[in-house]
Amino acid sequence: QYSEAQTEQLIKGARALGSAFQKVNFLRDLAADFKRLGRSYFPGVMVGSFDEAQKLELVADIDAELAVSRAALTLLPPSARKAVAAAQLLFGALNQRIRTTPAEVLIETRISVPTAQKLAILLRAMLTGRA
Repeated sequence: QYSEAQTEQLIKGARALGSAFQKVNFLRDLAADFKRLGRSYFPGVMVGSFDEAQKLELVADIDAELAVSRAALTLLPPSARKAVAAAQLLFGALNQRIRTTPAEVLIETRISVPTAQKLAILLRAMLTGRA
């Protein structure tokens, strides 16, 4: 049912979305990973030297991956599109919160999206099927 180019776009979009999810989760949990577990999942990123420039570079990378994923959204079957759109929107909102959180705060606190915003995201995705 999909052309070769569409299949490639779907695969690329799925991989980009999975990568963006991982990176957002790593960034939102920097405090626990750095402080309590002594881990960093990003090469060259260490708690003692983590700064705004590194954070913004990671956030931009996540934005690019979410864009690749969004481009494949319309190719998904309608039965899956709304759920994927909701996930894209939620992780986009998390990434935006990370963007606006100073690097020195990010390594001390877990970032999350407020429940009311999550509900609004879910409603938008269910009504439009778009991210």
